[in-house]
Amino acid sequence: MRSRKVLQLAPITVIAFLFFCFPSRANCSAKGPTAWWPDPATGLMWTNTVEIDPVNWEQASGYCSSLNLGGFSGWRVPTLDESKTVMVFKTFYPNSRGVTGHPLRNSAIIRDPADALPPTPYDDLVFDGGLYLQIHAGLWTSTKVGDSAWTLAPEARQDYHLEKVTSWRGMRTFCVRSMEPSLLQLSKDAHTDVAVPDVEALKAYVPIAQAHASFKAAHYQSAITQANGALAIKPKFAPAYWAMGVCYGMLGQWDQAVANLQSAVKIDKNYNNGRAALKWAQAAQKAAKKGEAPKEKAPVWE
Repeated sequence: MRSRKVLQLAPITVIAFLFFCFPSRANCSAKGPTAWWPDPATGLMWTNTVEIDPVNWEQASGYCSSLNLGGFSGWRVPTLDESKTVMVFKTFYPNSRGVTGHPLRNSAIIRDPADALPPTPYDDLVFDGGLYLQIHAGLWTSTKVGDSAWTLAPEARQDYHLEKVTSWRGMRTFCVRSMEPSLLQLSKDAHTDVAVPDVEALKAYVPIAQAHASFKAAHYQSAITQANGALAIKPKFAPAYWAMGVCYGMLGQWDQAVANLQSAVKIDKNYNNGRAALKWAQAAQKAAKKGEAPKEKAPVWE
């Protein structure tokens, strides 16, 4: 949360803050990449966020080449073709007020109803997988055409366009590197679509993937054992506690369900709707003490 000083900003600054920060997933924090996302379909791994300072093309290249993230070096600016592998055109509905619509488009409705876009669907370029923008930005690629390079503008109702390589018009960059064969195999076994801070977290997702398969087959005790194995790899791992909590709930062991889901929320309150799962388990725990059946639906683990 911002401090109370935000309230003292000039009106134009407040409007800019609301437009760029509030409606979207962006938090406008001054942080660069904190984790990386493995894409086994392409054999590439990506920084989970962009470099937050505007840079020209050469500076973007220097930033990536000097980056050390999660114990990995050898990062570089992605090519245009590589960038397209993690982008997808998605249809949005401007007047949906954030339910299924695009957050930046819907911000126009929040600022001034007269600026709202017409109620017709449109396509925006958005990220697929475990990547996200902290800020609204255009991004460099390493693909040059003369003294320009291809850039992309996700979540801005634009797609790919050329920009002078000396540009200071707010361009940022993701960084990418190729995965070593062992890391690529590990990412395939992990079956995760979220960014991870280190290799240990990726390894811990392997037994979580096994637990998920057991859960889908209604083998809840096996899933608990497998999820517990993830904690042996990475203690304080929210996905493991969440999985065990939900499985204990499916077995009607509500005390264990609540305890594990409380641990998951304590570690990461946003993990897989952790608070909703905890609410479900706590309500079922109270119902069980009264000899009643659970009233709320169990969490969905897709």
